[in-house]
Amino acid sequence: IYYYIFNQKQLRNEIKNELKAQILKIRQALNLYSISLDGHIHIHLIPFIMDELISLKNEFNIVNIRMVNEPFFLYLKSLKTYFGIGLIKYIILKMLSSFQEKKLKKNGIGFNDYFFGALFTGKMKYDLVNSFSKRYSNKPGICTVLFHPGRLKSDDIYEGKNPQYYRSNDRELEYRELID
Repeated sequence: IYYYIFNQKQLRNEIKNELKAQILKIRQALNLYSISLDGHIHIHLIPFIMDELISLKNEFNIVNIRMVNEPFFLYLKSLKTYFGIGLIKYIILKMLSSFQEKKLKKNGIGFNDYFFGALFTGKMKYDLVNSFSKRYSNKPGICTVLFHPGRLKSDDIYEGKNPQYYRSNDRELEYRELID
């Protein structure tokens, strides 16, 4: 038990130090007074990482953290999207965000009112975004829309995991849709 507790404390400390270093670097580079945050692959939604971010609120004037509070949006032209990994990802991120929103409210940190794109990762198209926009444009609040534009070309060197995801034609299609 002692070993587990010690390692957990050490991990939290390392994460907090890394968060501080990244926030400080961006704040200095952009001369920011306040900070709005999100995390790559939504890592900030992991409970103990969110706790560390919240603990840095006053030190870095963190005013907003992105949540994935995406309403379930039925889009009939894209029914096959609902039966893939996107739905699983959507459910997990929606649950984590719901839990984290309570912490943010309690600590006086804002977050977006709507989010759109987790359910349709790699499938974002203009008509889909336009349809969502029409449905929610009369609702007050802030909406974050997520795209994954661009991709690795076949001759690009990539040494990370899952290179086929980063070479996906869907990423190229999202890029074209965003540009158009």
